[in-house]
Amino acid sequence: YGSDSAVDVEVNIAANAPASAASLVTPAGWSCASTSTATISYRCAIARFARGSQLFTLKVVPPPSSAGSSIIFSGSASSDSTDPVPANNGSAYT
Repeated sequence: YGSDSAVDVEVNIAANAPASAASLVTPAGWSCASTSTATISYRCAIARFARGSQLFTLKVVPPPSSAGSSIIFSGSASSDSTDPVPANNGSAYT
């Protein structure tokens, strides 16, 4: 959100792996909840996000039945604040 703070920020973190195989460690001040019982899916929110970065750590232990499969992780961010570069608010990794 550029060089300014953002208000009502939401971060979504997901992966195509069983929800029972994951845990999420979040920065101080964030409120997070799992949004699915089938796959990894978390929604986190904070009222005001100051300029800078925050580290979210998603720990995943894939079940043995997933051997040979790829896990796709995705994340996105949104806010009620105006974003000068909205194209960089999401990403996915395998």
